Amino acid sequence: MTELSKEEENILKRINEKSKSDYKAFEKFRTEEYPKKSLEERIDYWTDLIYKNMKWQGEVTGDEYDGMFTKEWFDDNVRFDPEFNKIFSVVAENLKLDMKKLETLK
Repeated sequence: MTELSKEEENILKRINEKSKSDYKAFEKFRTEEYPKKSLEERIDYWTDLIYKNMKWQGEVTGDEYDGMFTKEWFDDNVRFDPEFNKIFSVVAENLKLDMKKLETLK
């Protein structure tokens, strides 16, 4: 195994620090900011997030639904927000999601 150069070590250190910082920011959002949001604000948050992710997914793979809506993803989001079922129904309506493509979630 080859040793890393100083430059490579510094790059890895910066990546690690950024990762820790991102994790801390998400934890703060998850535990402090998100719970204070009203239902309408949470719907707006999810609508915006899903719209952006679908747009990115479409640009990368050509199919904005590709890998987006898995049962695991849905279950994780229900654990994150117990009202996600209700929120997602409104988000799906807002974004005019193709419900036939989403039937595999159930």
